[in-house]
Amino acid sequence: MLGFCTGICQPLSIFATIIALPKERVAEGLGLRLTFNKLTQVIGSLSLGSLSSVFGTPSVFYTCGAIILIGSLHPDKLLFYRK
Repeated sequence: MLGFCTGICQPLSIFATIIALPKERVAEGLGLRLTFNKLTQVIGSLSLGSLSSVFGTPSVFYTCGAIILIGSLHPDKLLFYRK
C-alpha cells in the first residue's frame, strides 16, 4: 500500500501539469516539474539526514508531518478548482 501511494504521485503530477498549462507550454512545464522533483529529492535527503543526526530520528517524522499538514491547509488552492 505504501509503495502504491508513493508511486502514484508521479503520474498524478504529470497529469496535473498537463491540465494546468496551455498546450504550447506543456513541455516547459514538464521539464520544470522534473527539475523540481529531482531538486527536492536531493535537498530533502540532505536536510532530513542532517536533521536526524542533530535532533534524532523522531524529528524527521515530525518535520514531514508538519510539511504535509501545512500543504493541506489551503483548500481554496486546489489544483482542479476553477472559478
